[in-house]
Amino acid sequence: MSLRETFHTLMPLHTPSKASSNLAPERKSPLFGFLRLAAFCILEGGFFALALVCQRKGSIPLQFSVKNQAENSTIHTFLSDGFAGKWTILSNAWHLLAISLGGSIILETFVKEWSSRDIVSLQDLKERCNDKVFSPLASHQHRLLYSYHNRATISFRFACLASLGMIALKAVAPGSISSEDVPYQVQQGLPIGVFLHDFPDDDGSNSMKLSTLLLSLDRSALIVRTEQVEMQVYGYHVPSQSVAAWPVPSNSSIEFEGRYDSDIINFKYACHWEQPQFNEPGIISAGGLQWDGTIFQLLNSSAPVSDSNHNDGSAILPLLQVPDSLSTLLSISAYMFLGGNDNTSAIDLSGLPVFQNGSKISASTPDLLHPDEITVTARLATVLVCQPQLWRFGGSVKIDLIDNSLSTFPRGEEEIGNISDEAVNILFSLALYQSIAQADPIAEGQSDGNGDRVRVNFAATKLFIGDPVDWSNANGTKPLDLDKIASNMNEFMTSAAKGLAQGYRAAGGDTSEAKYENRTVPAQWSIYQMQLVANRLPLFGGIALFALIIPLLVALHMSAIHHPDRMTFELTNILHVVEGLGINASDALLKDN
Repeated sequence: MSLRETFHTLMPLHTPSKASSNLAPERKSPLFGFLRLAAFCILEGGFFALALVCQRKGSIPLQFSVKNQAENSTIHTFLSDGFAGKWTILSNAWHLLAISLGGSIILETFVKEWSSRDIVSLQDLKERCNDKVFSPLASHQHRLLYSYHNRATISFRFACLASLGMIALKAVAPGSISSEDVPYQVQQGLPIGVFLHDFPDDDGSNSMKLSTLLLSLDRSALIVRTEQVEMQVYGYHVPSQSVAAWPVPSNSSIEFEGRYDSDIINFKYACHWEQPQFNEPGIISAGGLQWDGTIFQLLNSSAPVSDSNHNDGSAILPLLQVPDSLSTLLSISAYMFLGGNDNTSAIDLSGLPVFQNGSKISASTPDLLHPDEITVTARLATVLVCQPQLWRFGGSVKIDLIDNSLSTFPRGEEEIGNISDEAVNILFSLALYQSIAQADPIAEGQSDGNGDRVRVNFAATKLFIGDPVDWSNANGTKPLDLDKIASNMNEFMTSAAKGLAQGYRAAGGDTSEAKYENRTVPAQWSIYQMQLVANRLPLFGGIALFALIIPLLVALHMSAIHHPDRMTFELTNILHVVEGLGINASDALLKDN
C-alpha cells in the first residue's frame, strides 16, 4: 500500500491542499483512560460480586411470595413470563458494555504501536503504514503473529494477552448467573382429607351419611376401573400397599408440592377360601363373621329352575358385613363365587370348599347404586375371605410434581388423627365393594349357547381371574391361586383408597356439589420462584480471567501515561510525523508517486 493509498484510506475526503503545517497529534487525558478502566472494573466486579452472593445464599429471589388469607393459607407466587430470556439479554448487554470499555484501552495500545519507535525516514513511515497490524481493523491472527516478532513492544504483547482474556471472559462470564425456577421451603398449614369414618347404621334414616357412603364407594370404583382396568394413573403415583391422606382441592393457582404430616397405613393382604354357611335367613356365615345374604336364595329341587329369570350361570359378588355396630366392623372383605365343578360352567370351582344345595343357589344384583333385575343361579358357591395385615403410623408424606409421585415416610410417632380406626375398617371392608358389584355392558352375555348367565365385571376378572375372559363363550375358567389374588388385592386397594384420600363427602340433597372434610396439618411447601442462581464453573472461571485481565489493563494504562509520545494510527498523526521529518505533506505525496 502506498502512502497515498494510506491517506485516502484513513480520510477519503482529504486533499493535499488541505494539509496544514501546524498539525499536532491529539492527546487524550490520562483521566479518560482511568475512568474507562474503573468502569470496566466496577461493571465486571459488580457482576461477579452478585454471582458470589448468589453462590453464598444459594439463590436470590426476584419476586415476593404472599399468603392469600381468603384462600385458607394458600401460597401465591408471581412469576414474570419470559424473565429468563430478559435476564440473558441483560447479562450479555452488561458484559458487552464492560468489555467495550476495557477493550478500548487494549485497542489504543494496538493502534499506537506504529509510533512506539522513532521514525527516521519517509521509507520507514511507508513500511509502518503498509503493516496491517497497526490498523484498528486488524485481525487477532495478525496481531498474535506480530507479537512474536522482536520488534513488538511489551505493551503490545500485554494487549494481545488481554484481548484473548477478553474474548474468553465474554464467552464465560454471562453464564456465571442464570435465572431459574428454584424451589424454596415455606412452613405453612395444609388442609388434608379426613378418611370416611362414619356411615348409617340406623336403617338409613340419616340420608346424608348414606349419600356420602354411596358416593365414596362409587368414586373408589371409578378410580379402580381407571387404574386397574384401563391402566391409567389417577392423581399421584402412590407406592403399593400404602395409604395416606391427600391435600384437598382448592381454588389456588399453586398446586401443593412438598411435605406434610399424615397418618399412614401400610398393609399386606392374605386370602383363603371358605365354605359359606346359610344357617339363618338373610345371613351368610364365613370367616368367623356374618354377612348380608338377602340377595341370595336357596332353590330346592321342586323350584321351577327353567324359569328364564333363573338361568344357570356364574358370578363373582361382594359381600357386606353385618356388624352389631360401627365399632365392631372389621377390616375384612369377602366375595361370593358362584359356578360349577366342571367345564360346563363359566367358572370352575372344583377343588375348592363349596356349598352345595342339591339344587341351585340364586343371587340377584348387589350393586348399591344401579340395581337391576339380573339374577344368576348356580349349583355351587364358595367364599373368598381377604384380610390385610395392617401397620398404622404417624408420619409424613412427600409430593413431587416433577414425576407426580407421592411417597410415605412412617415415623412411628403419635398419630395425626385423619385416619381413625373406624376409617380403617370402612376402607378395608367396603372400598372394593362397588368395584366388584357394578355391572359391565357385557354382564348379560350368554355362555356357549347353553343359557348360562354370567355376572363378572372387568374389575373382578382382572382381580380374581387374571387374564381377560370372553364370558359369552367361557367354560371351566378357574380363579387365580391365593398368592396372586392377595397380590392383586394389594394393588386394587391402593387404588380404591385414593377415592377416600381427600375426605370427599356429599353436600346433601340432589346437588352435584361436594365438600371435603379436612384437617389442617403442618406442611413444608416447596414454592417455585424465579431466582438468580450462580453456576460454579463459569463463575470461578470468569473470576480467574477477570483477575488476569485487571493487571494487564493497569499495565497498559500506566504505559500510556509514561509514553505520551505514542500516537494512534490516524491521518492527523501521520501528517504530523511527516512534517516532523521536515517534509511537506504535499511533497511526500508527490515523492510517493
